[in-house]
Amino acid sequence: MYYKKVFTLLLAITFLLSMWGCSSSKTSPTQVTETPPSSTTGNPEVKLPEGTNLAFETVDIIDGFSGPGYDYPTIMVITSQPTNPIEEIAPESYDKITKVDFSKYFVLAIFQGPSGPRGSIGPPGSIEVKRIWQNEETIYVLAQFQKPQGTQTPISTFPYHIVKVSRESLIRFGEITFRLLDQSGEERATATYEILQCPSATSKPGNQLAFEYFRLAAALMELRRGTPAYVFIMTNAKSPLPDRWEYYTPFAPEREEKTIEDVDFSKNFLLFVSMGFQGVTGPGITVERIWQVQEIIYIQANFDSGGPTVQPMWSEPTNIVKVSKDNMTQFGDITFRLLDQSGEERATATYEIPK
Repeated sequence: MYYKKVFTLLLAITFLLSMWGCSSSKTSPTQVTETPPSSTTGNPEVKLPEGTNLAFETVDIIDGFSGPGYDYPTIMVITSQPTNPIEEIAPESYDKITKVDFSKYFVLAIFQGPSGPRGSIGPPGSIEVKRIWQNEETIYVLAQFQKPQGTQTPISTFPYHIVKVSRESLIRFGEITFRLLDQSGEERATATYEILQCPSATSKPGNQLAFEYFRLAAALMELRRGTPAYVFIMTNAKSPLPDRWEYYTPFAPEREEKTIEDVDFSKNFLLFVSMGFQGVTGPGITVERIWQVQEIIYIQANFDSGGPTVQPMWSEPTNIVKVSKDNMTQFGDITFRLLDQSGEERATATYEIPK
């Protein structure tokens, strides 16, 4: 059978995702590194590196996947909701991955490489993650590699073990190197990826903020090429609108447009989130979740990049929501951080929110 050799596989997320992933758009949410095996056999007496154990749970474990697969032991890191099937993973395993809450976990898929034939006499090879631990900016994955016991034929299977790792158990975030070790302590594969801390809206009771979409009778009057994504807050009726915005008189009752007088600022504030200047077909932004951790309010929004056709009429997609103060745990100077669906920070701003 033809074995597909892949040295780097990057799966793009754009809206991904869903679920609320936490990663960086500087690189893809899925990182694959396939490393040819070492010429050494490894020392069974080797002392494993020290570190802090990380909590993990099995998502799926497959011994008899018929492929395509990797020629060598491989690490795949998935930090946010994938949007396209992964051909090296069975469809049923992929479905289980899509059900992971990426705000709390990231996924490791550990591949053994080609193993014994499906349907041969005796069991095929297998791989099972036994321990995951972290030492500074390195995460070690210890796996049991079981050689096939069946009769060898040209048709192999591709065993893998998929686990989800709790973000809360990590001791360090940022650029992390993953090292796959076998039971002898020999390194079989490595991958480097950025893992971001994504605070959970339920990590502290009462800090998830209620909001509703608010169709304000105001409009952006001028597009400006190069405008980045931004966050803007209005805390009272006299607060200025964002730059280049103006009020207009509601003219279509069916649009249910509202004026600034419809906001009770003693209980709410208005939040504007913008994608910034866009030049492709059909972009949009939608706020999906808002929560507070001490003096920081996080806004998770779905960035729909649209496209790929470039359009002559540009846009600056913006979503306006009315946010309730009822569940706020802290007032005064508050930093607002706008995250996209992958968890990457797209904009930040600090405003004073009165109690």
